[in-house]
Amino acid sequence: MTVHHTETAALAEFLANTSRQPAVITVTDPRDGTKVPILLKPDGPGWSALNADEVENMFRSHRLKPLRREGVAAFEDLDSFIRHCLRFQNANSAIFAQMRGNETGRLVSVLDYHPIGAGSALTDNRRHRGLFEFPLSREWQAWRDAEGKVMGQAEFAEFLEDRILDVMPPPEFLTTSDTAAETLTDADQELRRVVTTLGGRVADVQRLMDLARGLKINQRHTVKNAVNLDNGEGEIRFQVEHTDTTGAPMRVPNMFLVAVPVLKGGPLYRLPVRLRYRAKEGAVLWTVSRITADRIFDHAAADTVERVRTDTGLPVFMGRDEE
Repeated sequence: MTVHHTETAALAEFLANTSRQPAVITVTDPRDGTKVPILLKPDGPGWSALNADEVENMFRSHRLKPLRREGVAAFEDLDSFIRHCLRFQNANSAIFAQMRGNETGRLVSVLDYHPIGAGSALTDNRRHRGLFEFPLSREWQAWRDAEGKVMGQAEFAEFLEDRILDVMPPPEFLTTSDTAAETLTDADQELRRVVTTLGGRVADVQRLMDLARGLKINQRHTVKNAVNLDNGEGEIRFQVEHTDTTGAPMRVPNMFLVAVPVLKGGPLYRLPVRLRYRAKEGAVLWTVSRITADRIFDHAAADTVERVRTDTGLPVFMGRDEE
């Protein structure tokens, strides 16, 4: 005898008319037709019963395939995430982009998202997903990890030698004033604005290598006492002058450019890097810090989101879904 699990009245009648002997019935799940044999046996004055979870577990063990797709597929590159979307998406699929600060972000595809339009009172499962955590490139991480770190001459030299291939020569529009603004791209104009605003003296690769090989600084302290003869007021000025080995004033570059991808496998971005030094007890200490790194990351993230939107044709929402 086949008894559908929703037909409780028929089941109750069957039990009432059955002698108090163990009996085997077959229960069919109307969702996919899976059949499960169930043993019924007397239990005191009545019959033993199975709760809904136990019955569902029985169905699960007998199914040849799941009722629906479930699970989260995690991807290491953007192309794989997009191909997964294209393979399983339907008219209701959607993508959610989450920018979580500290140069992190991720994309989540909800392939069985809520239906829309006529007959959309029922929601879909929302359990079949893809996940792409934005992977920072090794180059971007290296410059981020070095930010603000105080390095002695040897450590600074070693760091620069390891990363010298990231350094790019300054574009011509940064070294000459002849380039008209209208001939520059928006990115070029923004870079020139940043360098000009910060009073940047942009170093090329050779100058950086010279600094890495060694820099000797003579430090001279002077005290100047100035007196106003009209009223007798005076002031004392302390000055520290850095000169090279020939006695000439030091002109150390305060900025250089690197060209690195923000995300693994992504395009290169020009990243301005500020270079600072200070003399301490006869030694030279160096620090580097990235300039506008947050805006460059946001730009790379926006480009990634736009590519996913274009390649999949799916709507992209900034934020999290209802999960």
